[in-house]
Amino acid sequence: MATLLDIGAGRVVPVAVFYKVSELLGIGRYSEVYKAFDTNSQTDVAVKLYSGFDPSAHEMARAEGETLARIAKLNSEYFPRLRRSARHRMHNRNHPVLILELASYVDANGQKAVFSLKEVIPEAGEALPPRPDAGFWASESLVHWIIHLFQGVKQLHEVGIIHRDLKPANILIKRAAGQSVSLPLFLDFNSAASTESQPSRGTPRYLPPEVASGKRTAPATYDDLWAIAMIAWEMIHGQGSSPENGAKPHDYISGSIPNSVIDVLRRALLVSPESRYQSAGELVTALESAFRSDSHAEEELTADEVARGRASMERIRIAMWQALAPPGELVVPKEVEVAVTTAIAWLSEEETQSLDLVAELVRLGPLAIPICLQQGYRLSREKAAYDEIVRAIVQLSSADFSITLRSIDKYALSSNLGVRALCWAVCEALHYFPEIMLDSLKGDEGLLLPDERLKVADLCIRFSTRKSAVLALVKYMCREYILDRARYHDLCTTVARRIHELQLRDEPAASGSTPQQSIVVRQLITPLLIAQDTEQCVWRELREFDQIAHSAQEETEKGLIELMAEAFAATGSAGLEILKTGKVPRNTGPSNLPVFRRFAAKLAATSPEALAWLKSQAPRDFDAQRAVESVSRDSETKQESPEKLLAEYLRSGDKKLFNELRFWKTGAVLQRVKSRLQNEPSSSELDRILKLLKGHESRQRAAVIDVLLTHWATLSKADYATAVQVLTQFEVPPAFLSRATDMLNRDLSGPHSPAARKGLELLLR
Repeated sequence: MATLLDIGAGRVVPVAVFYKVSELLGIGRYSEVYKAFDTNSQTDVAVKLYSGFDPSAHEMARAEGETLARIAKLNSEYFPRLRRSARHRMHNRNHPVLILELASYVDANGQKAVFSLKEVIPEAGEALPPRPDAGFWASESLVHWIIHLFQGVKQLHEVGIIHRDLKPANILIKRAAGQSVSLPLFLDFNSAASTESQPSRGTPRYLPPEVASGKRTAPATYDDLWAIAMIAWEMIHGQGSSPENGAKPHDYISGSIPNSVIDVLRRALLVSPESRYQSAGELVTALESAFRSDSHAEEELTADEVARGRASMERIRIAMWQALAPPGELVVPKEVEVAVTTAIAWLSEEETQSLDLVAELVRLGPLAIPICLQQGYRLSREKAAYDEIVRAIVQLSSADFSITLRSIDKYALSSNLGVRALCWAVCEALHYFPEIMLDSLKGDEGLLLPDERLKVADLCIRFSTRKSAVLALVKYMCREYILDRARYHDLCTTVARRIHELQLRDEPAASGSTPQQSIVVRQLITPLLIAQDTEQCVWRELREFDQIAHSAQEETEKGLIELMAEAFAATGSAGLEILKTGKVPRNTGPSNLPVFRRFAAKLAATSPEALAWLKSQAPRDFDAQRAVESVSRDSETKQESPEKLLAEYLRSGDKKLFNELRFWKTGAVLQRVKSRLQNEPSSSELDRILKLLKGHESRQRAAVIDVLLTHWATLSKADYATAVQVLTQFEVPPAFLSRATDMLNRDLSGPHSPAARKGLELLLR
């Protein structure tokens, strides 16, 4: 018979990189099972290679993998453990592969063999030497073996799985070295992985009469109960026997099988479903009771008690590892480490890839998280698998977030760039900023690249909830400006004008305050801390400032105060409250440089309310008067109208005009963009409008969203993906959220469904 792998004449064939296949164990309808050597773990494994390579074969493999993952939670000795799954390329076709635990039978001489019940049960009336040792056929051992069979089915049913194809060929006999008893191992969960709506599939002899006759097609637990009862009957009476033919127990059984046990099996094989036992649990109880009453066996643990104890073993083992580990250390089981590294190693192999990388990692449990992060150095951000690994870590985090936090703390500032990048991608997906990274913003030990430090600053702004983040970001801006004063405008855009986005939550609420009052208090923290940091000249704590020539320090400090003023002005009404309470210093530093007037002027340039308040203070406050004058001078310098600038930008796409328009301090530019959209702009103008909306400074967020939603049909038709980016790149103001989600919901059924779905996920997370 032709097989997928040519392993004749002692040939060894490599499969899925790490597995050396040497022996064919069995052939089924959809797959072939081979014995192989795992070069990673240095152990024997079973390689289940699906004969199909079309989508249905991959779906069957994926479904069987999911079933085995559910079964693995039982920590049962009756089912093989799925080590990993992959797709292996043969003859330019991708075949699904499952790598499974191999169940061997080790005899008294230490010789290993792999065989099923089909090879062991003799034909009725024929004298064939049995494969196991004589102890297997001792009556007491045989009854216990049959109880194990029903206990295995009971465990399957408890997790909602019906096997649907139980037969002697799908049950191996396993016994490890040094063990005195053997156990059954159930194989082939292809039928169990099918949907509930499909009719039962299986071998006719092991199907109950109502299914064999066509009276029932839907799968039911009766299918497995009948199959195991028939297998048990054959183990006692020989293959091909049944209660109807009156066969006697075969000659290899030593001792006598209690009649009460035979009676239990006879009832389990009655034609009428209503007359049989209704569950595997009922059958197990009946068999145990029959055996004990007949043999007068001493009291012993029931099958259920043994199963419960075994199910707890893995949890206890992991708990002991963690308890004995050094403080803060995560102890990862070797098998989890090998499984993760193998799955990731496959990503670089063209002939082998993980079948379902997310499921592959998730089934390993939360302790896979630190190994995934550790393997970041082997991953390329450009590959789709990168995002799959991030998704897997996010899913694993829901099971044990504490492991995620400890793993991030360990790897967020790894010496390897790839490990850091993966760790930060996970932080972004979880909306989490580790406090350990704040120090990397305050100072630089040469670990992070400039772009990385900017990424850390961005993550901090978006997800940090601690007051200490304000000082960290202030010091970051100061240091970057001191090193390169030409970065002023970039720092304004990327950091200073976004600090107000911080959602600080570590400030305790005042006694008796309402939730709304607590929110207002937290909003005042950021501008207050910016003012205090400026008053204290925190930049003087930086060693980079000490390295500036003394003659250049005052000019540098003026620029730093301007940068702090940009950050303060971005806080809007909260900043105005701090101004009004007199908590902004008038001057700072050895040169007594003005602070109040620069903060006030920056704020008044964008806030009519702040400008009005300053004007009211100007007659009796010299600094307020100077701030008002500064705002007036700035307004006078804008000789060109925003309408002319916009028209020229839409015509030429000039980068200088783009920057001037996107930093315009009033809503005039966006009002003119709205007007232009009403007059059928050209495709190039639409592209430039979308670019301008995407790059517009965040203080005009509400106006940007208003423009976008008002003209969604026009803008999304021009470039749907970019329109979604504009909508989701920053938090949508609550007033617009309902309109935004309705807009994307309407597009879920059209050609832009993937982008609309992704946009909704970003809006609603």
